[in-house]
Amino acid sequence: MQIRNLQKDDAPQIRALVAACGNYVIPYQTYAYWVLESYFYSTCLVMEHEDKVIGYLSSVPSPDREVVFLWQICVAAEYRKSKIGSQLLDRFGKICRQQGHQKMEVTIAGDNIPSQKLFASFAKRHNTEFETKKKLTIGGEEDILFSIQLT
Repeated sequence: MQIRNLQKDDAPQIRALVAACGNYVIPYQTYAYWVLESYFYSTCLVMEHEDKVIGYLSSVPSPDREVVFLWQICVAAEYRKSKIGSQLLDRFGKICRQQGHQKMEVTIAGDNIPSQKLFASFAKRHNTEFETKKKLTIGGEEDILFSIQLT
């Protein structure tokens, strides 16, 4: 298994993975993933196993580069509980610090406890706080905006 940045032609595999990941991760048109692989690849990652994408993390840096918003993270069902999400987050955190981002923000559904635990464990491993910023209602969906200091 290896972690790498998004690259040309990853979009179809990523969309298929996201579509299979369940209720909390919304699959977008393949075009959205093409935009990420073409313009935001430096802060977007995949985990591959035998040439198959089994994990995915995408993000978008703020224009001032202070904050990086983690947009989606998912792992194929058969690979969950094998720390792939943690490995993707750890690599992502390292990349973000190298690029000078001060903090990471992410929205998580209030009832998505596994995702909240994933980010809380990342913060604990890196001796920082997993801070609740505010509750959001966007398009009828309720999420919580969390922040993790990276530097």
